[in-house]
Amino acid sequence: MANVENPFAALLSESKSGIDKKLIEEVLLFTLKKNQSRPSKNAVLCIADIIVTDTGTSSELGEELVAHALFERLMLSETTKYLIGGEHEEDALQVDTLVYLLRAYIVCENVRLSQPHRLNDCEKLRSLIIINSTTCMRQPDLFPGRPVWEQWRQIILKSEDVYSTETMNYLAECVQKIYSEDDPLEALGALKANFYPLLGKIQAHISQSNLITIKKNIFWMLSFFVRDKRLPQMGEVLIDFTMPNPNTNGGAYMDTLFGHLFSLSILPKNQNGPYEFFTELNLESKSTDPVLWQCMSTHQNSVFALIRQLLVQSHITKQKTLKWIAKCLYANVARGHLWNNLNSGLENFLHQNASDAFMIGLTSVLLRLCAPLCEPTMK
Repeated sequence: MANVENPFAALLSESKSGIDKKLIEEVLLFTLKKNQSRPSKNAVLCIADIIVTDTGTSSELGEELVAHALFERLMLSETTKYLIGGEHEEDALQVDTLVYLLRAYIVCENVRLSQPHRLNDCEKLRSLIIINSTTCMRQPDLFPGRPVWEQWRQIILKSEDVYSTETMNYLAECVQKIYSEDDPLEALGALKANFYPLLGKIQAHISQSNLITIKKNIFWMLSFFVRDKRLPQMGEVLIDFTMPNPNTNGGAYMDTLFGHLFSLSILPKNQNGPYEFFTELNLESKSTDPVLWQCMSTHQNSVFALIRQLLVQSHITKQKTLKWIAKCLYANVARGHLWNNLNSGLENFLHQNASDAFMIGLTSVLLRLCAPLCEPTMK
């Protein structure tokens, strides 16, 4: 198609709000120029055939054209045929929208901090990155690539090793923009749509694990929801996900994300479940494997740290967390009348109340929360 027929062709002549072409290649990894000699060693995509061929001599592209080009780049499900080879080809070929935009955000921030003279251009690009990120979070079906929750899992796990601060800043800007433009309930619903499937996968893993087999990165992924006070909405997503149906019995609390965490113990998860770590139990046993006690202590400390962060993240997460604990204790009040309830049927009692392992886990958290109130010698 000739440029005169291309609706994007007129945008090439724009000079207002221009963005440096070299910076666009560095951050967004695409170009509109064909057959050019590029100083950059990084691979880029040439999307001139999709947008418009840049034949001009200007060092800038109009901001509106860049916005259109970025959106069209994100729509690509087949990126290999546009590739101009170079280093880090996997970044240029990336089709997962959030993974691609997070990398662009990190590069943009690094350029902004190291090259102050490019501040204005970096701000324009960062704005485009956040706009498209929030669009993807609100309407993920528009974009190619893996489901959004899988992209977030990759992002969270990678942030354990590198770019932890930048990842949290990126998420904070995305969440703040969503809440600034949408009704709070609608915005919270968008976050839940992004993260509930991930939390479901985490819960499923915990339910099939024990103190030894649980993956250590589980608590890193869960801490992602509570570690930043700028993002109390993420804490709300976590506590809302683990809240059982109203007026449920005490046993239902075991089948929540927190419930599965509390139930990990050297004791059976369920009242009539098997003992995983003991082949024989008797009153003559003098000792148990100290490794088990160390694993249990480490696990309980990790669960406590998670609950404590929820309590201090915001007044809303504090209120909802205390409500969860209060309702759980009330639903399990029958455990305080153990012998009387056994007379009405053991099986019925076991299914309506949480297990010993669950209650030990919950109690360990409550005891640790009481530590500031205790005498120094009892802490």
